[in-house]
Amino acid sequence: MGASAGAPAQNTIDALDLLPQGAALPIGILGLLALFTSYIVIGDNTRDVLQDDILHSPTVTLFLVVALPMLLVLMGLQQFIVVISIAGGVFLALEALFINRMWEKAYKPGFSVLSAIVYAVFGIAMVYEFASLFYAF
Repeated sequence: MGASAGAPAQNTIDALDLLPQGAALPIGILGLLALFTSYIVIGDNTRDVLQDDILHSPTVTLFLVVALPMLLVLMGLQQFIVVISIAGGVFLALEALFINRMWEKAYKPGFSVLSAIVYAVFGIAMVYEFASLFYAF
């Protein structure tokens, strides 16, 4: 079994230098496309949640979805997996809270112990994800 690089590289960019001539450019382009497509899916979902459920302002929503990630990178957060994890955790928690609220309105008016537990669990999860953002720098 052959390997394209003789030894493990410290990071992806260094590994591209170890590839045969002509292979680095197509592999680099495919890597950027993979990052871009995953960001589009998360960005579109984030935009929908912010615009439809929270802010109702296309301008503010567009700023948050497009500019905020760039600001985080400029501030020093350069770990893509960490950013995706935090964004996923925050928006999963928000969606669960919204779904719980819709369920309350549709089926269970008034206080419900189960509903309070759902709010507590997903609220704590969202706070944890926000807090982990400050430890990721």
